[in-house]
This record gives sequence, C-alpha cells and structure tokens, in this order.
Amino acid sequence: MKGIRWGWILLGGFLAELAIFVIVIPLSLLVGQQSLLYSAPPASFTATFVFGVWIAGKTPQPGVIPSKLPLPRPGHLEDHHRL
Repeated sequence: MKGIRWGWILLGGFLAELAIFVIVIPLSLLVGQQSLLYSAPPASFTATFVFGVWIAGKTPQPGVIPSKLPLPRPGHLEDHHRL
C-alpha cells in the first residue's frame, strides 16, 4: 500500500465524475430527463475507463502479467475432487 499514489487515483476519479457531469447533464437538459437512463451508464463506463487507463499509465512498474500465473497441472484437479 506504500507505493500506491492515492493523489493520482483521487484526481482520476474526480476527473471521471466531472466528465460524466459535463456530458450527461447538458444532454438531459437538451433532450429531456428520460435520456439519463440511456446516456449515464455509457458515459460512466467510458469516463472511468479512459481516466483509469490514463492513471494506470503513470505507474512506474508494469502490472500483473496473466501469463505469469501458475497453471494447474493436468490431472491435478481430478485428484482433488476424489477426496
């Protein structure tokens, strides 16, 4: 937890929320309040994804590489279920 840059994380979260409000609120004022049902979820996903990738790109070390995870040996899971 020592190497986590909480300031950058908070900044990314704040900017994502700001982007959601900048996109969704004017759209709901122009088109109508019913548009919130259709514009808020994609705007939330897109904003958090974009700012999450931006903040994650600032990390000095690479993330977890899935191919480095140990895979179960063949037949290992079958032996476990026989107990």
